Amino acid sequence: MAVDLRGTWRLLFWRRVAQDGSITYPFGDDATGILMYGGDGRMAVQMTAARRPGLPTSDPLGGDAESRAAAYSTCLAYFGSYEVQGDSVIHRIDASLYPNWSGAEQLRPFTLDGDRLVLRTPPAAVVNEIGWMREEAARARAARFVELSALLTGFGRLQLLGTGVADGHLRALDAVLPAGTVDELLAAYQRLPAGAEREAAVVSTLLDDPKLGPVAQNLIRMWYCGTWSRLPDAWRAAYGASPLDNDRVLSVEAYQAALQWVAAGAHPPGARQQGFGSWAEPPREER
Repeated sequence: MAVDLRGTWRLLFWRRVAQDGSITYPFGDDATGILMYGGDGRMAVQMTAARRPGLPTSDPLGGDAESRAAAYSTCLAYFGSYEVQGDSVIHRIDASLYPNWSGAEQLRPFTLDGDRLVLRTPPAAVVNEIGWMREEAARARAARFVELSALLTGFGRLQLLGTGVADGHLRALDAVLPAGTVDELLAAYQRLPAGAEREAAVVSTLLDDPKLGPVAQNLIRMWYCGTWSRLPDAWRAAYGASPLDNDRVLSVEAYQAALQWVAAGAHPPGARQQGFGSWAEPPREER
C-alpha cells in the first residue's frame, strides 16, 4: 500500500550535506516554505529565504537585472504531478522558477515518521535534505513553543506573537539542534504540573536538566537579545550540534524585536525610535 503524502506541509529545514559531513543551509536556518500534495496527484512547492531583498519597483516584472537576480535567487518553486513509488516520490515538473527543471522528473527518496517528512536528493557529492511537517501538527507545535517561551521569558503569549519573530526562533532552534531535541523540550514543558508547583518544576525539569537546560537558557537569550550562544563543549560532545551552533546575532529582525528593549524601556540603537512622547516623563524608579 502506497504511503499517503496527501496534504499541506510546512518547511522545517533545507540543508545540504557534503560527503565530508559538512552542512550548509542554502536559504539560511530560518527559511520558510510550503509543500502541497493533492488527492488528484498534483503537487506544488515553494521555499524562500526569510529575508529577501526587495525590488525598487511596483511592477513584479520590473527592476534591473542585478536586483532581480538577488531577489529570485532566494526563492525556489515549481508545480506538477507526483507519484509515490516505494520509499521514493517522483515529482514530474510542469514548470519551475528554475527553468532547467521544467518538464523534468525529480526522484526524491523520503522517510516519513508520523507528521514529519524528509525528502532527499539521490546519493551524490552533495545531498539535499528537506524536512517538512504536516500543517496541522506544525501549527500545534508552534503554539506549544510560544507557550513555553512565555513561561520562560515572563512575557505574555500575545506579546511574543506581536514581535513577529516566533516562527523564526523556532526554525532556528530546529536548524541548530540535533533532530528531536526541540520536541523533547516541548514534551518536557507539557509534562510540567499546573499551579504552585510549576515554578519549581521549571527549574528542576527544564533549566537544571543537563540536556534541556542549556537549550532552554539559550531560548531565553534568543527572545531577550536576539542572539544565539554556542552550547557548552560538554553538551556538544554528548549530543552533537550543527555548524550553526556559534555565537551570533540571529537576524536583524530578532535584534530589533528583542525583549530586552521592552524590559529596559529603551529601543534598539540605530534601528527603532521609542515613539512620540517617550521623553516627556522621567525614567521609572525601581523600588
